[in-house]
Amino acid sequence: MALLVLSPVPASAEAPTGTVEGRITDRHGAPADAHVTAEAVSGGWSATAYTWDLGDGRYRIEGVPAGDYRISIYDNSRGFQWVPGAEDRAAATVFTVAGGQTLTVDEEWLPGGAVRVTVVDAETGAPVPRPCVQVHTYQAGWRCGTNGVVTLDDMQPGTWLYAVTAAPDYFPLEPDSDRRVTITRGMETALTAELRRGSGIQTTAVDAETGAPLANICVSVADPAAGGMHYTRTYSPLGSACSDESGVLRIGPLAEPIPVQLYAWELPRPTAQPNYGDQWMTADGGTGDQREALIVTPAEKQTVVLPEIRMDRPGTVTGVVTSAATGQPAQGTCVYPYAVGRNAGLGSGGRHCTDATGRYTLSTLGPYEWPLEFVSVTRAWQRSGGTADRFAATPVAVTAGGTATADASVPEGGVLTIEVTGGDGAPVAWGHAEVRNAVTGDHAAHGYIYDGAATLGALHTEDVLVHVSGDGFDCWHGPVAVTAGGTTAIALDIATHCGTRP
Repeated sequence: MALLVLSPVPASAEAPTGTVEGRITDRHGAPADAHVTAEAVSGGWSATAYTWDLGDGRYRIEGVPAGDYRISIYDNSRGFQWVPGAEDRAAATVFTVAGGQTLTVDEEWLPGGAVRVTVVDAETGAPVPRPCVQVHTYQAGWRCGTNGVVTLDDMQPGTWLYAVTAAPDYFPLEPDSDRRVTITRGMETALTAELRRGSGIQTTAVDAETGAPLANICVSVADPAAGGMHYTRTYSPLGSACSDESGVLRIGPLAEPIPVQLYAWELPRPTAQPNYGDQWMTADGGTGDQREALIVTPAEKQTVVLPEIRMDRPGTVTGVVTSAATGQPAQGTCVYPYAVGRNAGLGSGGRHCTDATGRYTLSTLGPYEWPLEFVSVTRAWQRSGGTADRFAATPVAVTAGGTATADASVPEGGVLTIEVTGGDGAPVAWGHAEVRNAVTGDHAAHGYIYDGAATLGALHTEDVLVHVSGDGFDCWHGPVAVTAGGTTAIALDIATHCGTRP
């Protein structure tokens, strides 16, 4: 209900104007944020004030020409409302602003709507234990419930997309883009959602020395057969790949119970040094060598509980990367403590990438031996020790609180050109091309096939496996010997040169 009070203000010699002021509260009487707009009934004049300028829910609009006005309030999380308490402009009160007067209009936000979502297992119909729902309003945070029920109160009216999950155990059956809910003020909308059971992983992150639980320790899930670090086959819309205050970390659901390895790292804190170093998780600690990492095979439609992730204090690796051809600093080379996967992205900045002097720094590594990878757009991808083979790399030993030096001289990248034709000899119109190191299976380069041709660069001297795929074909070929700084050309007929993945 709006409150109207008139009080005199000094008159002006110019066209008469007045002031509109007041206070906006929620339905409990507490001050609330709002954009407050006075809109002239005729003439098109309007002005807006913001309650956060004065605080305590108060607003003030000065210099309002004398006349008749409708007043509205708006907030990202509450929506739009006409004064007093109306959703329709036609129902709004017309207020008269008199010259030399102050019009006081207070307003209380109407209650929002509610949504009650019942979430069940698609196969059994049983309530999902820990469901969570997000309605994509400006209040778009996840809200979670228990025993299959999530209730969202005081939601913004309108028709909205919404998402349902129960990570790490359940998948939605349909894309979020197919889910919509209409929210009406003062009413509760009831929905039912079905989720499909997936495979999950649960563990606890602790300090390796004290055993104390650690929050904000995150895990990347790596498929050992994927050719490098990937965030593959996971569905974690809640950011559930990081530990909570009790150290508990839930990962999943995984689309299928494939073997995976876990790479643990501390969530970065702005301007702060890390407290804990990265690691590949083992059964009883950490390692820098992916080959020593624990391989976890989740059970189908079950959550596997793993040993604790025991986080150690970090150390630093720094060094200078130069071009083997010129001896000059190799600016823009990024250094990684793991094999970079096809979809991981190379990055273009940060201390792990070399500056104009060729200097890089990695300050988040656990106290283990690490086979570093030096990655560039044009220069050859190289491991510490000067090889393309991660298994033959010279590992860099990191100590907690210490600084190790690992310089590198990298050659110019080699080029592989691939001609791809179909069984009829015609060029393949479009597809993907990738090469992997023949020894380790690590990703080495990727690109696209256009009109039967693909060109891949930044290759070291190594034997590679060639993988081409597209509409109706998925072919592996090799090994093929390539040379840093050189060009190798091959021709593949997908009808005669295709093999299965080694």
